[in-house]
Amino acid sequence: MLARAEVVLVGTANPENLGGVARLVANFAPAGLCLVAARARVDDPRALVVGRMAREVLAAARAAATLDEAVGEATCVVGFSARRGATRPTVPLTALAAELATRAPAGRVALVFGPEDAGLSAADVDRCDLVATIDLPGALPSLNLTQAVAIALWELARATAEGQGEPAARATATRAELDALVTHAAAVLGGADGWLGEGPEGERRRVHLRRMLAEASLTPADVRALHGLCVQLERERR
Repeated sequence: MLARAEVVLVGTANPENLGGVARLVANFAPAGLCLVAARARVDDPRALVVGRMAREVLAAARAAATLDEAVGEATCVVGFSARRGATRPTVPLTALAAELATRAPAGRVALVFGPEDAGLSAADVDRCDLVATIDLPGALPSLNLTQAVAIALWELARATAEGQGEPAARATATRAELDALVTHAAAVLGGADGWLGEGPEGERRRVHLRRMLAEASLTPADVRALHGLCVQLERERR
């Protein structure tokens, strides 16, 4: 599982955190590191000092302008947040490996962490299929970014070592493929009076539909079949 997981940092501002996470990537060997709209530079001297044993990781970090761009090829997107919400599909970190074994038995998994000052925004959380929580017994509910990444990678490494989370692989649709399907469905079912209509309620339903499709672990062939159903519905409406 760990070898399929890419660490995605959104809006990282602290160079020391950037260097610390790079070192963790070198320690645990996940699939890679992606920086979304980073406010800290990979060549900042402070990042290079903290990450001095992992400068190759810093140099090789993938850059993306948006979270959508960063996770387009992922089969499951996991956001890490201390914020709870009744409508958010939440899983404790200790159960994440088992959950991913069901949802994403193959393909890239994106582990998304927000900026130090505010964490993931509500819009970024909406782009995630799951929200992973790190349960803490103390009064302070949030962790430093580097600490959160360390705990997440350690838990996935432990689960991997114990043989969790790696069933027989099968192809699973990527985020980009699911987004395209939701867009197609919105075109068919949208409009001001449609089920996937405009405005906040329509957007909420789009998020719900995408998460429902992600939970179903659809294959690319399943997605093509659903596109075909949308095409047929379009023809019937003409």
